[in-house]
Amino acid sequence: MKKKAQQRIYRINTEAMVEFEKWFYQMRLRWSSRLDTLDVVLKGGSMTIR
Repeated sequence: MKKKAQQRIYRINTEAMVEFEKWFYQMRLRWSSRLDTLDVVLKGGSMTIR
């Protein structure tokens, strides 16, 4: 962070953002699959839970 009068200028650590993006993508895939399975079960379907 760089202070300049009444401004604060921040920089984003792009390497950390790339790691976060990879993690978030994996979590989104995992939860999409789980929620799709839940949707089928709640609608009265029969599905083997993985």
